[in-house]
Amino acid sequence: MTDNMKCVNCGSLASLMTYRQHSHGICDGFTTILFYAREMQKLAEEVQSYSREHRIELGDIEWKVFPDNWPNIFIHNSEEIRNSHVLFLASFHNPQTIFEQISLLYHLPKYLCRSLKILLPYFPTGTMERIQIQGEIATAYSFAQMLSSIPVTRTGPCEVVLFDIHALQNQFYFSSNVIVRLESTVGLLLDELNNRENQNEKFAIAFPDDGAHKRFAHMFEENKYSIIICSKIREVDKRITTIKEGNPTGYHCIIIDDLVQSGGTLIECAQALLKAGAVNISAFVAHGIFPNESWKKFIHSNNPKVHFDTFYVTNTYPNTQILIDKSPFKIFFTGVKAGEFSIYDQTGKNLKHRIESRYNALHSVELVAYPSKQIIARLKSQITFLLYKGTLEILDVKSNKWITGTINHKLKILNHKYIINWNGKQLLMTKNVPSFTTKFFDETQRNQVVAEYRIHVVSSTVANKYTMKIFTDKIPDALFLLCLTVRDHIMSLKKG
Repeated sequence: MTDNMKCVNCGSLASLMTYRQHSHGICDGFTTILFYAREMQKLAEEVQSYSREHRIELGDIEWKVFPDNWPNIFIHNSEEIRNSHVLFLASFHNPQTIFEQISLLYHLPKYLCRSLKILLPYFPTGTMERIQIQGEIATAYSFAQMLSSIPVTRTGPCEVVLFDIHALQNQFYFSSNVIVRLESTVGLLLDELNNRENQNEKFAIAFPDDGAHKRFAHMFEENKYSIIICSKIREVDKRITTIKEGNPTGYHCIIIDDLVQSGGTLIECAQALLKAGAVNISAFVAHGIFPNESWKKFIHSNNPKVHFDTFYVTNTYPNTQILIDKSPFKIFFTGVKAGEFSIYDQTGKNLKHRIESRYNALHSVELVAYPSKQIIARLKSQITFLLYKGTLEILDVKSNKWITGTINHKLKILNHKYIINWNGKQLLMTKNVPSFTTKFFDETQRNQVVAEYRIHVVSSTVANKYTMKIFTDKIPDALFLLCLTVRDHIMSLKKG
């Protein structure tokens, strides 16, 4: 297809933490064991339920205490950890749980696990990340250092996966002894909004402050959603919330933030939006902390002034369970996937493909065509200490057969070059520093440029956007899209 422009969005969906494998059973032959904090049992079971042929096994830990209340922890069948990939679903929701889980994490590599990945849905000290007054303690740094002391496994450092961390700078508090991966739950809301578009409802995205706007605004398409920013200003002897930017008149405004505590900020923001002409109000937060049962103020009977149409929250925090079946709350349950791309046509409105990525010892990918929802390409690959090596499979529509190829790093440190061999074609995917554009050259056609993609400058550490152009009909689009996911995956690891 000539000069075919596609818009590719990569949103790492926080509900997407399942680490499940391909339906055709791609794995590296080693067992994957999922251990979990006692508060995360239900979520762990859900994660396991999505594993397919390469099944995730649930580990068995006894979380007991001695008479003096110090932890008494025992891992059943600990010999199975040896040579297995280990996942740990953590919940550091209060200080009492931290020591027992840290103790376990320090010991798992000593049982010779092949790799260790910690899934931490909520980073609890994220709001205590800086010192503004002499004498304050940045506990986010202290906690990051504790996690950074986890020993390396036999194949490399432990990976810590964090969802919607409050302040992006927290990732730099970790040492190089661990790899930090940042994910976001916002993709769950985007899917929900896409489902509701048939209702002809006009949505606007509102942020309670500049901080939330900087964190999340880039995840929402500007040509699809109006953006509104609220701000607090001082008026006489008190601070009030007002509209700093944007016009909510006639819109169903959805307030976006990473977490909610007392809920006062969300209610003040909602009042300002309604006063300025919004016709409806909803909210989305990743982490519903709600200390002292503050969630009750959002129940309609308890708050006659502001009625939230829907209050979206994920189950990254254990207390969220009490909100199930309580209006206006809607719980987005995590544990479905690991990461996704959405590929649109040139208009940016029509969905053409979805790419689902799963991350364990392997980086595995499936490309799904829309609206048929048929799997038309897949990728499995493994990262060694120096090189990325992968196998591509693309469905040939005419013969209905899978055609296999390979993608390999040519060099890793000095430049970004990949050699792709598929169906008699040899392509070179290369990016020159500091360019934002990656190009594909057909080495069998005198290095003719056959495709290119460009990462948007606004991309952040949580999600990336790309624009891809394809200049040939002789090579399937699927090949270029799979190769893009390889570069995105490598970039995400380096950001850690």
